[in-house]
Amino acid sequence: TITTTTTVFIPMSSHTTPSDPDDPHLTLFSFFNVLNLLSGIDQVLIPAADFFKFVNERYQSNDSFQVREILIERLNQLKGEEMQVLDRLDVEIHAIQRLKTELERLEQSVAKLREEKRSIHISKKCAEAALSYISEHLSETQIANIMAPPVAIPPSAAQSKSHSESVKTTISPGADQLSPLEFDPSTDRSTSENQVSSSNNNTSTTATTEEYTHYTLPTKSERPSPPPEPRMNPSPLITSSQSNPNPDDTSPEKERFTAFLWFLRSGTKTPHTEHVTKEALGEFFKYLVSLSDEDLVYIVSQNEDSVEDIVLQVLSQLHQIRPDFQGLYLQILAELLRSEFVVDLVIQHEEQGEHDEEPTHTAVESIIHTMRSINDDVNREASNCIIKLSQTAENKILFGKYGAAALVDLLWRSQSEAVLEAAVTALWHLAIADENKFIIRDAGGIEAVCSLLKSPYDGVLENSTIALGYLTRDDENKSKLRECDGLRLLIETLLYPKESIQSKAAGALWNCASNAENKTVIRKLGGIDALITLLESDDEHTLENATGALWNCAVNTENKKEILRKNGIPKLVQLLSAVDNPAIIENVSGTLWNCATVGEIKVLLRKIDGLKPLLNLLYSSNPHIQENAAGAIRNCAINDQNKSSLRKLGGIKIFAHLLSKTERVSILEKVTSTLWICSIDQENKGAIREYGALPVLIELLSHKSLSVVEKALGTLRNCSTIPENKVDIQKAGGIAHFTRLLSPEYPPSLNEYAAATLWNLARNDENKVLIREQGGIVALIEALKATEEEHDPSFDAIQENVAGALLTLTLDADNRNAVRNAGGLPYLVRLLDSNNEYVLENAISALKNCAANDTNIVHLKGSIPRLIELLSSSKNDNIIRESALCLKNLSLLPENTREITERKGIEVMLRHVSSTKNEQLRKVVVYTIQS
Repeated sequence: TITTTTTVFIPMSSHTTPSDPDDPHLTLFSFFNVLNLLSGIDQVLIPAADFFKFVNERYQSNDSFQVREILIERLNQLKGEEMQVLDRLDVEIHAIQRLKTELERLEQSVAKLREEKRSIHISKKCAEAALSYISEHLSETQIANIMAPPVAIPPSAAQSKSHSESVKTTISPGADQLSPLEFDPSTDRSTSENQVSSSNNNTSTTATTEEYTHYTLPTKSERPSPPPEPRMNPSPLITSSQSNPNPDDTSPEKERFTAFLWFLRSGTKTPHTEHVTKEALGEFFKYLVSLSDEDLVYIVSQNEDSVEDIVLQVLSQLHQIRPDFQGLYLQILAELLRSEFVVDLVIQHEEQGEHDEEPTHTAVESIIHTMRSINDDVNREASNCIIKLSQTAENKILFGKYGAAALVDLLWRSQSEAVLEAAVTALWHLAIADENKFIIRDAGGIEAVCSLLKSPYDGVLENSTIALGYLTRDDENKSKLRECDGLRLLIETLLYPKESIQSKAAGALWNCASNAENKTVIRKLGGIDALITLLESDDEHTLENATGALWNCAVNTENKKEILRKNGIPKLVQLLSAVDNPAIIENVSGTLWNCATVGEIKVLLRKIDGLKPLLNLLYSSNPHIQENAAGAIRNCAINDQNKSSLRKLGGIKIFAHLLSKTERVSILEKVTSTLWICSIDQENKGAIREYGALPVLIELLSHKSLSVVEKALGTLRNCSTIPENKVDIQKAGGIAHFTRLLSPEYPPSLNEYAAATLWNLARNDENKVLIREQGGIVALIEALKATEEEHDPSFDAIQENVAGALLTLTLDADNRNAVRNAGGLPYLVRLLDSNNEYVLENAISALKNCAANDTNIVHLKGSIPRLIELLSSSKNDNIIRESALCLKNLSLLPENTREITERKGIEVMLRHVSSTKNEQLRKVVVYTIQS
């Protein structure tokens, strides 16, 4: 902002303005003109304009005026003024420091006086209460007994007396002596060396030690006894490491609990004592708060009877007293509930109440009833009690049954930040139990908690997101949250400027995203974009939940594309190298696994060097990360360029290594699947052999998982197309496995791949012999028989590959006899009725080879009609060519020649000679006619 000030412009006529460019006055005037203009912007420079006016006036009145001298004079004057200002500044700073010190001392003094005033006020009230009690209940004789001096006890005997018989100690001057009804737990907080317990010390304390006298209030036998008054002796806390050396002594904590119980029983009977009781309740609460969990548990264990009396007294009065006392009672109960003994006591009280003949307020009912109060303190403390009581699964179910609806109602009607935070916290504790999730939903809890996502309070907002995180583990709740606009509110909360809230909102969204419809809604509401923004967070919990939500969202195809459009893929890849948190890496790799089904993302992962970090994850000791990475790489490998890139990045070597190292079936399945896909690439086939994967793949053909067997077999089928691999596969014992897998007891896909692999291996002359010797031909014929038993479209592939394998094998003369001896010729002939052209072509070619054997020609006479029919009707040049060649071989038997002629086979072939444009086919047909 530029403030406007009055700028002084000094008009300079031509006769007063220096005209010589070298005149120093010209430079000076230019300098002061700049200062003069600047003074219009900043008032700090206004003095510069004033000084300029002074110089200008001197210059106009005196031609011999020298600027240097006037500047030196002015500079010396300003230095003197500066020193004077600094001196005054030092004096004022020193005075301020003195005043601050005095002010702090006075504030401390005021605080001390206020504490003394409070102590005196409490003592006065207790003294008045004691006087009132004595006047109403005690006779003059009893009062005289109280006032009698104590009897002196020898030191040796005093040490064996109980704590309640300690010698009265002189109170140091100026100390506040407590009345017999005083209860001041605050004096018990100090553990300084000057504070001495009176249980084993009968000597007077020093001037800094305070020890209080014990009184016993007698009762009247002629009427009901009033509750016993507290024995007052505040002393240092006794913990598990400071047990009472004399078990017969009365514990100071026992006396403290007894004193408090006295107040509970009689403190609210008259308006005069209510104030004192309220003070005592407050002090006892402060005392409980001051205890660590360990100390409280120990003290309760040493005073179970007293604690039980206190708890039962609190529960019995909870529904009868005013809200201000209810709040104090619930505060104390909430602190005591840190002890499991007290929790069990409250729950047992609930069970006893169910079997009482007369109607009674049980513990659960009493606490839940208080949540109907209009008092915020009562509602808050009742919610805190539910939190403490619902730590076990059984208690969660119990309070969910009776209290879930009351908590939901409280969320709707309260405007208090503290109440809402406590109530929604209690609700999410109950929501952990699956049984309570539908109870809360039916009570309108989903809508109530979602409405809190608009809260400006961090505590309310954070616990609301936690509650939704637990509630959305139920499928119906996921839909309910969407119906009440909860998804939109959660997505808006993702960008709340607090990481813990972002994290928990993302966690709830993670659960919601497992619902198919929610996936779409999340994208439409901008949830994908918000989650990708969270990928830049430094908080690991936020990253874990955000990536988990993206993983679930990425099941939807459109969401995958949205992640791509919002530049999520590079951010996900970057996280793989930027973090070492296994949970985050698992979620990221899972998201990439899903996204890699999109063609553009496959390419992008290669271009941004995303394949290398995924390959590195295959070395992870975390099996979930390994599996996700393997899945992502498998999807990427479908892209042809990625197949080559994976080999260059060392992927084939890693896959070969994992084949023999991993025991997890799901990982092994994905690795073998990736190798199967990669083995389509010709160079990868050689790499698989070079890294020693072929023998391991053959061993996997005996794996218990048929899915692993299928993928290993598919890889071997692809690899068996190159000559070097044909030999290595045979040497590793592959033929016997392929023969075994032709059995009908295996799925059709395995039969198909086994036959195809044998077909590839049979192109090696040595393998032709070995396949026959190891029962391969018999197994192939049996596989053909099995396909005739029932019609199945998948059988076409088996027939095609079996016929193809027999086609190649029957190039060997001994194998032609083996096919006939195995009864295979009739099955090959029946394949001529197939509607599948590939089956027909392979079957005719196999018959053609078999017909080169004189004995086989006789058995194949029945194939002539179908061959002539195919020659006449087929439009496939390959089928026509193979049919003609098969007839040529069959015509070596004279009676077959006559049958071919009688069935007008010659005429059919002549038509092909005149009509075909395929010169190669014309030559084959002419050659057949000549034969």
